[in-house]
Amino acid sequence: MKKRVLKVYPKATTQMTNDGMYYVSTGTDECIMSEYMIPPQKDVYNAWSVLNDTIKINQNIQRTHPNRLDSASFEKRFHRISRRNKRT
Repeated sequence: MKKRVLKVYPKATTQMTNDGMYYVSTGTDECIMSEYMIPPQKDVYNAWSVLNDTIKINQNIQRTHPNRLDSASFEKRFHRISRRNKRT
């Protein structure tokens, strides 16, 4: 769980607010959880867990988004596959 977050944000650490709530920051003063609009959590485990799930969902959305490929890159991909299919 924490491993996935640390792959995306290598210097991520847990910080505590004045209310006693926990959030994950980038290692500087930036709060990662506010970037994804996640409120601070009651304990450290939930802070990492919620951020882990959010990063996983965000990765899936970015991978499967229909506007991810523009027409030029789609044409390159299509020609590459066509050449490969012609060889066999």
